[in-house]
Amino acid sequence: MLKYLSLPPHPLYQGGIEKDCHLFDIWKERLNNLIPLDYYWMQHQNRDKYWRHGSICEDYSKISCPVLLIGGFSDLYNSSIFRLINQLECPKRAILGPWGHQWPDDAYPGPQIGFLQELVQWLDYYIKGIDNGYGNKQILSVFQLHPNIDELHSIVKERKGKWIHFNSLPSYPYEHFQRNDHLIYKNQQIDTKQIQYYLSFQLCHSIWTSFTYRISPQETGLSSGNLLGLGFIDKPDHPTDQREDDGRSLCFESLPLHHDYELFGFPFVKLNLSSNSKNGLICVRLCMIEEKSSSSILISRGILNLTHYKSHEHPQQLNVDEIYNVEVTLSGVCVCLPTGCRLRLSLSTSYWPIVWPSSQLS
Repeated sequence: MLKYLSLPPHPLYQGGIEKDCHLFDIWKERLNNLIPLDYYWMQHQNRDKYWRHGSICEDYSKISCPVLLIGGFSDLYNSSIFRLINQLECPKRAILGPWGHQWPDDAYPGPQIGFLQELVQWLDYYIKGIDNGYGNKQILSVFQLHPNIDELHSIVKERKGKWIHFNSLPSYPYEHFQRNDHLIYKNQQIDTKQIQYYLSFQLCHSIWTSFTYRISPQETGLSSGNLLGLGFIDKPDHPTDQREDDGRSLCFESLPLHHDYELFGFPFVKLNLSSNSKNGLICVRLCMIEEKSSSSILISRGILNLTHYKSHEHPQQLNVDEIYNVEVTLSGVCVCLPTGCRLRLSLSTSYWPIVWPSSQLS
Protein backbone atom coordinates (compact mmCIF):
# COMPACT_ATOMS: atom_id res chain seq x y z
CA MET A 1 0.00 0.00 0.00
CA LEU A 2 2.93 2.34 0.58
CA LYS A 3 3.54 2.78 -3.14
CA TYR A 4 -0.10 3.78 -3.67
CA LEU A 5 -0.08 6.23 -0.77
CA SER A 6 3.03 7.89 -2.18
CA LEU A 7 1.69 8.46 -5.71
CA PRO A 8 1.61 12.04 -7.03
CA PRO A 9 -1.75 13.88 -6.99
CA HIS A 10 -3.83 13.67 -10.15
CA PRO A 11 -4.81 17.10 -11.53
CA LEU A 12 -8.39 15.96 -12.18
CA TYR A 13 -9.01 14.47 -8.75
CA GLN A 14 -6.95 16.56 -6.33
CA GLY A 15 -9.54 18.67 -4.55
CA GLY A 16 -9.15 21.96 -2.71
CA ILE A 17 -6.37 23.46 -4.84
CA GLU A 18 -6.18 26.54 -7.02
CA LYS A 19 -5.50 26.33 -10.73
CA ASP A 20 -2.07 27.90 -10.36
CA CYS A 21 -1.06 25.59 -7.49
CA HIS A 22 1.97 23.42 -8.18
CA LEU A 23 1.11 19.74 -7.91
CA PHE A 24 4.77 18.94 -7.35
CA ASP A 25 4.73 20.92 -4.09
CA ILE A 26 1.65 19.01 -2.92
CA TRP A 27 3.34 15.73 -3.79
CA LYS A 28 6.51 16.75 -1.95
CA GLU A 29 4.50 17.64 1.15
CA ARG A 30 2.71 14.29 0.95
CA LEU A 31 6.00 12.39 0.77
CA ASN A 32 7.52 14.35 3.64
CA ASN A 33 4.58 13.47 5.90
CA LEU A 34 4.01 9.90 4.74
CA ILE A 35 4.13 7.29 7.50
CA PRO A 36 4.07 3.59 6.54
CA LEU A 37 1.05 1.70 7.85
CA ASP A 38 3.40 -0.79 9.49
CA TYR A 39 4.35 1.91 11.97
CA TYR A 40 0.77 2.05 13.30
CA TRP A 41 0.24 -1.70 13.11
CA MET A 42 3.33 -2.44 15.17
CA GLN A 43 1.96 -0.16 17.88
CA HIS A 44 -1.33 -2.08 17.95
CA GLN A 45 -0.45 -5.77 17.95
CA ASN A 46 -3.45 -6.64 20.13
CA ARG A 47 -7.13 -6.22 19.39
CA ASP A 48 -7.67 -2.73 20.81
CA LYS A 49 -9.72 0.36 19.87
CA TYR A 50 -7.55 0.91 16.79
CA TRP A 51 -8.95 -2.30 15.27
CA ARG A 52 -12.38 -2.34 16.90
CA HIS A 53 -13.61 0.95 15.46
CA GLY A 54 -13.62 -0.42 11.92
CA SER A 55 -14.53 -4.03 12.65
CA ILE A 56 -17.94 -5.23 11.48
CA CYS A 57 -17.98 -8.17 13.88
CA GLU A 58 -18.40 -5.77 16.81
CA ASP A 59 -22.10 -5.54 15.94
CA TYR A 60 -23.41 -7.14 12.76
CA SER A 61 -26.91 -5.83 13.48
CA LYS A 62 -25.81 -2.27 12.64
CA ILE A 63 -25.85 -3.24 8.96
CA SER A 64 -29.41 -3.17 7.65
CA CYS A 65 -28.92 -2.21 3.99
CA PRO A 66 -28.63 -4.93 1.30
CA VAL A 67 -25.09 -6.28 0.97
CA LEU A 68 -23.31 -7.84 -2.02
CA LEU A 69 -20.13 -9.68 -0.96
CA ILE A 70 -17.36 -10.52 -3.43
CA GLY A 71 -14.24 -12.51 -2.57
CA GLY A 72 -11.66 -14.97 -3.85
CA PHE A 73 -9.89 -18.02 -2.43
CA SER A 74 -6.50 -16.62 -3.52
CA ASP A 75 -7.18 -13.44 -1.56
CA LEU A 76 -6.29 -12.87 2.09
CA TYR A 77 -9.85 -11.84 2.97
CA ASN A 78 -11.83 -14.84 1.73
CA SER A 79 -12.72 -16.04 5.24
CA SER A 80 -14.51 -12.76 5.96
CA ILE A 81 -17.03 -13.69 3.25
CA PHE A 82 -17.94 -16.80 5.25
CA ARG A 83 -18.30 -14.77 8.45
CA LEU A 84 -20.42 -12.03 6.92
CA ILE A 85 -22.80 -14.29 5.03
CA ASN A 86 -23.27 -16.27 8.23
CA GLN A 87 -23.95 -13.36 10.58
CA LEU A 88 -25.67 -10.60 8.59
CA GLU A 89 -29.45 -10.46 8.98
CA CYS A 90 -30.04 -7.99 6.14
CA PRO A 91 -30.70 -8.92 2.48
CA LYS A 92 -27.42 -10.42 1.32
CA ARG A 93 -25.69 -12.31 -1.45
CA ALA A 94 -22.10 -13.56 -1.67
CA ILE A 95 -19.97 -14.66 -4.62
CA LEU A 96 -16.72 -16.44 -3.77
CA GLY A 97 -14.49 -17.41 -6.69
CA PRO A 98 -10.90 -18.59 -7.20
CA TRP A 99 -9.54 -15.05 -7.67
CA GLY A 100 -6.92 -12.91 -6.02
CA HIS A 101 -7.27 -9.32 -4.81
CA GLN A 102 -8.83 -7.85 -7.96
CA TRP A 103 -12.26 -7.34 -9.51
CA PRO A 104 -13.67 -10.75 -10.53
CA ASP A 105 -14.14 -9.85 -14.20
CA ASP A 106 -10.38 -9.33 -14.55
CA ALA A 107 -8.73 -11.26 -11.68
CA TYR A 108 -6.54 -14.35 -11.82
CA PRO A 109 -6.66 -17.22 -11.38
CA GLY A 110 -9.85 -17.67 -13.39
CA PRO A 111 -12.46 -18.41 -14.38
CA GLN A 112 -13.68 -14.82 -14.30
CA ILE A 113 -17.34 -13.74 -14.17
CA GLY A 114 -19.42 -10.90 -15.63
CA PHE A 115 -19.13 -8.77 -12.51
CA LEU A 116 -20.52 -5.58 -14.05
CA GLN A 117 -23.61 -7.44 -15.25
CA GLU A 118 -24.09 -8.87 -11.75
CA LEU A 119 -23.67 -5.43 -10.21
CA VAL A 120 -26.18 -3.79 -12.56
CA GLN A 121 -28.78 -6.45 -11.71
CA TRP A 122 -28.16 -5.96 -8.00
CA LEU A 123 -28.41 -2.15 -8.20
CA ASP A 124 -31.53 -2.30 -10.39
CA TYR A 125 -33.26 -4.54 -7.87
CA TYR A 126 -32.23 -2.90 -4.58
CA ILE A 127 -31.69 0.74 -5.59
CA LYS A 128 -34.10 1.31 -8.47
CA GLY A 129 -36.72 -1.16 -7.26
CA ILE A 130 -36.91 -3.00 -10.59
CA ASP A 131 -38.40 -6.47 -10.18
CA ASN A 132 -35.83 -8.36 -12.26
CA GLY A 133 -35.90 -11.51 -10.13
CA TYR A 134 -32.56 -10.83 -8.44
CA GLY A 135 -34.12 -11.34 -5.02
CA ASN A 136 -34.82 -14.96 -5.95
CA LYS A 137 -31.14 -15.76 -6.48
CA GLN A 138 -29.55 -18.10 -3.96
CA ILE A 139 -27.59 -16.21 -1.34
CA LEU A 140 -24.28 -18.00 -1.83
CA SER A 141 -22.42 -18.81 -5.06
CA VAL A 142 -19.06 -20.52 -4.51
CA PHE A 143 -16.49 -21.88 -6.92
CA GLN A 144 -15.71 -25.36 -5.62
CA LEU A 145 -12.01 -26.00 -6.21
CA HIS A 146 -10.77 -29.34 -7.55
CA PRO A 147 -7.08 -29.48 -6.48
CA ASN A 148 -4.69 -31.13 -8.94
CA ILE A 149 -0.97 -31.31 -9.74
CA ASP A 150 -1.33 -29.18 -12.88
CA GLU A 151 -1.82 -26.16 -10.61
CA LEU A 152 1.41 -26.61 -8.61
CA HIS A 153 2.99 -23.51 -10.12
CA SER A 154 3.57 -20.06 -8.68
CA ILE A 155 1.55 -18.58 -11.58
CA VAL A 156 -1.80 -20.23 -12.33
CA LYS A 157 -4.03 -18.84 -15.07
CA GLU A 158 -7.17 -20.81 -14.23
CA ARG A 159 -8.29 -23.17 -11.45
CA LYS A 160 -10.26 -26.35 -12.07
CA GLY A 161 -13.63 -26.71 -10.39
CA LYS A 162 -17.30 -25.83 -10.71
CA TRP A 163 -19.79 -23.26 -9.45
CA ILE A 164 -22.27 -24.34 -6.78
CA HIS A 165 -25.19 -22.29 -5.49
CA PHE A 166 -27.27 -22.65 -2.34
CA ASN A 167 -29.16 -20.80 0.38
CA SER A 168 -27.68 -22.64 3.36
CA LEU A 169 -24.76 -21.26 5.30
CA PRO A 170 -21.23 -22.62 5.86
CA SER A 171 -19.90 -23.74 9.22
CA TYR A 172 -18.67 -21.01 11.51
CA PRO A 173 -16.11 -21.46 14.30
CA TYR A 174 -16.94 -20.65 17.90
CA GLU A 175 -13.23 -19.91 18.34
CA HIS A 176 -13.60 -16.64 16.39
CA PHE A 177 -16.08 -15.27 18.92
CA GLN A 178 -14.15 -16.62 21.88
CA ARG A 179 -10.83 -14.96 21.03
CA ASN A 180 -12.52 -11.69 20.11
CA ASP A 181 -14.42 -11.63 23.42
CA HIS A 182 -17.87 -12.16 21.90
CA LEU A 183 -20.52 -14.37 23.47
CA ILE A 184 -22.81 -14.74 20.45
CA TYR A 185 -22.82 -18.08 18.69
CA LYS A 186 -25.13 -19.27 15.95
CA ASN A 187 -25.12 -22.97 15.27
CA GLN A 188 -26.02 -22.76 11.59
CA GLN A 189 -25.18 -25.60 9.25
CA ILE A 190 -25.35 -26.11 5.54
CA ASP A 191 -27.93 -28.35 3.90
CA THR A 192 -26.17 -31.74 3.74
CA LYS A 193 -28.29 -32.73 0.75
CA GLN A 194 -26.37 -30.25 -1.38
CA ILE A 195 -22.83 -30.63 -0.04
CA GLN A 196 -21.41 -32.94 2.60
CA TYR A 197 -19.42 -32.14 5.72
CA TYR A 198 -16.26 -34.03 6.48
CA LEU A 199 -14.41 -31.34 8.40
CA SER A 200 -14.40 -33.50 11.53
CA PHE A 201 -12.87 -36.40 9.59
CA GLN A 202 -10.39 -38.37 11.71
CA LEU A 203 -7.07 -37.49 10.12
CA CYS A 204 -4.72 -39.72 12.04
CA HIS A 205 -4.87 -43.45 11.41
CA SER A 206 -2.43 -44.04 14.28
CA ILE A 207 -2.61 -42.79 17.87
CA TRP A 208 0.36 -40.96 19.33
CA THR A 209 0.85 -42.02 22.94
CA SER A 210 3.95 -39.93 23.70
CA PHE A 211 5.04 -36.34 23.27
CA THR A 212 6.73 -35.26 20.05
CA TYR A 213 9.24 -32.41 20.23
CA ARG A 214 9.55 -30.17 17.19
CA ILE A 215 11.34 -26.93 16.31
CA SER A 216 10.80 -26.01 12.67
CA PRO A 217 13.66 -24.45 10.68
CA GLN A 218 13.15 -20.74 10.12
CA GLU A 219 12.85 -21.22 6.34
CA THR A 220 9.65 -23.24 6.79
CA GLY A 221 7.07 -21.49 4.65
CA LEU A 222 9.04 -20.82 1.48
CA SER A 223 6.42 -22.79 -0.50
CA SER A 224 3.56 -20.74 0.92
CA GLY A 225 2.98 -18.38 -1.99
CA ASN A 226 1.58 -14.90 -1.40
CA LEU A 227 -0.90 -14.72 1.49
CA LEU A 228 -2.52 -11.75 -0.25
CA GLY A 229 -2.75 -12.96 -3.84
CA LEU A 230 -2.79 -9.83 -5.99
CA GLY A 231 -4.77 -11.45 -8.81
CA PHE A 232 -2.46 -10.47 -11.69
CA ILE A 233 -1.44 -13.03 -14.30
CA ASP A 234 2.26 -12.10 -14.03
CA LYS A 235 2.50 -12.29 -10.21
CA PRO A 236 3.86 -15.53 -8.65
CA ASP A 237 1.20 -15.72 -5.92
CA HIS A 238 0.16 -19.37 -5.94
CA PRO A 239 1.48 -21.90 -3.36
CA THR A 240 3.72 -24.55 -4.89
CA ASP A 241 4.30 -28.19 -3.90
CA GLN A 242 4.21 -28.35 -0.10
CA ARG A 243 6.54 -31.34 0.33
CA GLU A 244 9.53 -29.12 1.12
CA ASP A 245 7.65 -27.41 3.95
CA ASP A 246 6.11 -30.71 5.03
CA GLY A 247 9.63 -32.05 5.54
CA ARG A 248 10.24 -29.26 8.06
CA SER A 249 6.98 -29.93 9.90
CA LEU A 250 5.34 -32.55 12.08
CA CYS A 251 2.87 -34.36 9.81
CA PHE A 252 -0.13 -36.64 10.27
CA GLU A 253 -1.79 -38.44 7.37
CA SER A 254 -5.07 -40.12 6.67
CA LEU A 255 -5.61 -43.36 4.83
CA PRO A 256 -6.52 -43.04 1.13
CA LEU A 257 -10.04 -41.70 0.66
CA HIS A 258 -12.53 -44.32 -0.54
CA HIS A 259 -14.65 -41.79 -2.42
CA ASP A 260 -14.70 -38.10 -3.29
CA TYR A 261 -14.87 -35.81 -0.24
CA GLU A 262 -16.38 -32.34 -0.30
CA LEU A 263 -15.15 -29.86 2.31
CA PHE A 264 -16.91 -26.57 2.92
CA GLY A 265 -16.53 -24.13 5.79
CA PHE A 266 -13.78 -23.71 8.39
CA PRO A 267 -11.55 -26.69 9.19
CA PHE A 268 -10.19 -26.59 12.72
CA VAL A 269 -7.78 -28.64 14.78
CA LYS A 270 -7.53 -29.17 18.54
CA LEU A 271 -4.02 -29.60 19.92
CA ASN A 272 -2.44 -30.39 23.28
CA LEU A 273 0.94 -28.70 23.25
CA SER A 274 3.62 -27.06 25.35
CA SER A 275 6.34 -24.53 24.58
CA ASN A 276 9.97 -24.22 25.61
CA SER A 277 9.66 -20.42 25.69
CA LYS A 278 7.16 -17.81 26.86
CA ASN A 279 6.28 -16.92 23.28
CA GLY A 280 5.58 -19.11 20.30
CA LEU A 281 3.38 -19.78 17.32
CA ILE A 282 1.80 -22.74 15.62
CA CYS A 283 1.09 -22.98 11.91
CA VAL A 284 -1.36 -25.64 10.76
CA ARG A 285 -1.64 -26.63 7.10
CA LEU A 286 -4.18 -29.01 5.61
CA CYS A 287 -2.85 -30.55 2.39
CA MET A 288 -4.05 -33.05 -0.18
CA ILE A 289 -1.55 -35.76 -1.15
CA GLU A 290 -2.07 -36.67 -4.80
CA GLU A 291 -2.37 -40.42 -5.32
CA LYS A 292 0.17 -41.03 -8.11
CA SER A 293 2.80 -38.31 -7.69
CA SER A 294 2.58 -37.91 -3.87
CA SER A 295 2.62 -34.15 -4.46
CA SER A 296 1.39 -32.10 -1.51
CA ILE A 297 -1.27 -29.52 -2.46
CA LEU A 298 -2.22 -26.80 0.04
CA ILE A 299 -5.94 -26.79 0.89
CA SER A 300 -6.14 -24.49 3.91
CA ARG A 301 -3.94 -23.05 6.65
CA GLY A 302 -4.22 -21.32 9.98
CA ILE A 303 -1.65 -19.52 12.14
CA LEU A 304 -1.95 -18.76 15.84
CA ASN A 305 0.29 -16.68 18.06
CA LEU A 306 0.15 -18.93 21.11
CA THR A 307 0.08 -15.98 23.52
CA HIS A 308 -3.31 -15.20 21.91
CA TYR A 309 -4.77 -18.66 22.43
CA LYS A 310 -7.41 -17.27 24.81
CA SER A 311 -7.84 -13.70 23.61
CA HIS A 312 -6.56 -11.38 20.89
CA GLU A 313 -7.26 -8.43 23.17
CA HIS A 314 -5.53 -9.73 26.31
CA PRO A 315 -2.63 -12.01 25.29
CA GLN A 316 -0.76 -13.92 27.97
CA GLN A 317 2.78 -15.22 27.97
CA LEU A 318 3.09 -18.99 28.15
CA ASN A 319 4.37 -20.97 31.08
CA VAL A 320 7.33 -22.99 29.87
CA ASP A 321 6.56 -26.73 29.49
CA GLU A 322 2.95 -26.31 30.62
CA ILE A 323 0.44 -28.21 28.47
CA TYR A 324 -2.18 -26.06 26.77
CA ASN A 325 -5.35 -27.10 24.97
CA VAL A 326 -5.38 -25.01 21.81
CA GLU A 327 -7.87 -24.77 18.96
CA VAL A 328 -6.68 -23.40 15.61
CA THR A 329 -9.18 -22.44 12.92
CA LEU A 330 -7.97 -22.63 9.33
CA SER A 331 -9.09 -20.46 6.44
CA GLY A 332 -12.47 -21.15 4.84
CA VAL A 333 -12.50 -23.75 2.07
CA CYS A 334 -14.73 -25.20 -0.62
CA VAL A 335 -13.00 -28.14 -2.30
CA CYS A 336 -13.72 -31.58 -3.69
CA LEU A 337 -10.96 -34.10 -2.94
CA PRO A 338 -10.72 -37.05 -5.34
CA THR A 339 -10.90 -40.72 -4.47
CA GLY A 340 -7.50 -42.21 -3.64
CA CYS A 341 -5.84 -39.06 -2.31
CA ARG A 342 -4.80 -38.64 1.32
CA LEU A 343 -5.12 -35.74 3.74
CA ARG A 344 -2.03 -34.46 5.50
CA LEU A 345 -2.05 -32.22 8.57
CA SER A 346 1.28 -30.38 8.93
CA LEU A 347 2.29 -28.52 12.09
CA SER A 348 5.22 -26.09 12.26
CA THR A 349 6.56 -23.53 14.73
CA SER A 350 7.62 -21.04 12.05
CA TYR A 351 6.20 -19.89 8.73
CA TRP A 352 8.48 -17.43 6.97
CA PRO A 353 7.99 -15.02 5.24
CA ILE A 354 4.28 -14.79 6.13
CA VAL A 355 5.01 -14.67 9.87
CA TRP A 356 7.88 -12.71 11.39
CA PRO A 357 10.33 -14.88 13.33
CA SER A 358 10.27 -14.90 17.11
CA SER A 359 13.27 -13.71 19.08
CA GLN A 360 13.77 -17.30 20.23
CA LEU A 361 13.11 -20.54 18.39
CA SER A 362 10.32 -22.50 20.04
